[in-house]
Amino acid sequence: MKYFGVLSRKEYYRRSPARQKTLLVKQHLFETRFRIRLQRNGTIPLVKEQAEEILVPRQEVVLDFYNFLQQQYATEIDHTYLEFFHQFNEEIFGLDQESQKLQALIHYKQLFRAINNGDFQFFRESAGPCGIPQVENSSKLETLQQQQQALQQNLSNSDLFLWYLFGDKEVFSIEKINESPDLHEFVEFERHLKVIIMLNFNYNFEPHLSFDNTATLTTTTQQELLQTQQTEDKGKFTDEMARRYLVERVFGK
Repeated sequence: MKYFGVLSRKEYYRRSPARQKTLLVKQHLFETRFRIRLQRNGTIPLVKEQAEEILVPRQEVVLDFYNFLQQQYATEIDHTYLEFFHQFNEEIFGLDQESQKLQALIHYKQLFRAINNGDFQFFRESAGPCGIPQVENSSKLETLQQQQQALQQNLSNSDLFLWYLFGDKEVFSIEKINESPDLHEFVEFERHLKVIIMLNFNYNFEPHLSFDNTATLTTTTQQELLQTQQTEDKGKFTDEMARRYLVERVFGK
């Protein structure tokens, strides 16, 4: 990981809070932004002096930290994934394709509800017949994508982020998962997300989305799948070939 251990803990804490901020910006770990608060009358102030200066982690560093956590706890995440599909394969053994998909859908919804408490729920309105707008819920993958991005930001605002920059691996040991609410939430989310992604890939409940992390399909992986489809066996790319590719090339890493 590019930013693991780039910040000297001793150098950081020997400085005043103001100089700590300067150090974080100087090392390109954080950046300055201005937050504008909405006035009571609903107007938005356009004068810079009325804006609040805040320090936020750079997005590149935020994603690097999240990828570090995924690699650090890959064993825990993969264990849940393998255990689920071992049991699921027994559950659907002997069932026809339609019955298998129904069982998969039940699990798909249950897994989604296990990590989504309703705070991330979106819908769209579109023109409908008789002048009454139609309401369309966002897909579950869209919702989880937004939830993952929020989780990335929350983790970067926690004390764990500094420990990552200090390069202290003890803070991120397996034993710490149940001691840290932030780590516990992260592992639980990624455990369920990995299974959800694979269920959707196998049964096509909704359009596939890219997730910028190692647990799920990335844009690069989707492009590789397309290239494989175009070159292998004269374009005859079966579902079984796709599943095998994912297990060997993505989830097997």
